[in-house]
Amino acid sequence: MRLLLCFVFLCIPLSFADSQEVSFGLEASRAENTGTYRPNSSGVYPVRLRWRQPDQRGSAFHVYRSVMVDSGFERISATPVQEGGGIFSFMDENPAAAPGKIFYYRIALSNAGGEAAVFSETVMGYGALTHECYWQEYNKTIKASHQKLTYMNKPGTTSKLGSEQVQGGISGSLSYQARVAGLGGRVIMQYENYADFYIDNNRALGHYFVLNGNTNTTASMAQNGTMDGVIIVTGMYPGRVYYDKVLIRGGAAGGGTYGVEPNGFRREELSWTLMER
Repeated sequence: MRLLLCFVFLCIPLSFADSQEVSFGLEASRAENTGTYRPNSSGVYPVRLRWRQPDQRGSAFHVYRSVMVDSGFERISATPVQEGGGIFSFMDENPAAAPGKIFYYRIALSNAGGEAAVFSETVMGYGALTHECYWQEYNKTIKASHQKLTYMNKPGTTSKLGSEQVQGGISGSLSYQARVAGLGGRVIMQYENYADFYIDNNRALGHYFVLNGNTNTTASMAQNGTMDGVIIVTGMYPGRVYYDKVLIRGGAAGGGTYGVEPNGFRREELSWTLMER
């Protein structure tokens, strides 16, 4: 076992090569609502760690974090975490956490001298996003999908009539159908398992945002009207995005709100101007 002390806050790079490893049932939250804790400046909430004590070897632990699964761990607990009714917990309020970034955690049981003696398994965790941050990350996939469409991006009104289907860069499809309806038009846009990005651009980590559902528009020949539909999101940040309160002006969003509801959070209404960001 080797400890390299940096004496810079709690930066303690740790090698686990020669350490004893024990399962403490360590769990790290993933995009969960952690209650009253505030997000960092990037719009990311803390990660909640929980574990149990399997035997009587001690009840004081330190927490370690890394951006890599098998190395580079640094101690992030200022003082040992003490027992709380047989269940231990620690909130990682990480100022460096960013949307789409995954972190890895281990805990260490300290011996009588305060040194790390027994280490846990490694688990992955990441914080939930604020509603506005969620929209901004989700909207990256929406914008990428719109750029692939031909009819939607044509000038004028009647030139947008027609149907086509485009493929996601990773999976799924987006179907576009625009037709005359009454004195205006109706546009149906349906996403099926549509994904354009991997988590942290790493295929092994899985899909970032996967979209299923509709974003539809009903408008006059002057291209003013309303939207409807809901997108169910899976992937790194599950949730729902609602379009039932968006107003269309001149063929684009021009009023109203988007409803954003990450899993575990209430729906919040966000200004239509966010689409332009």
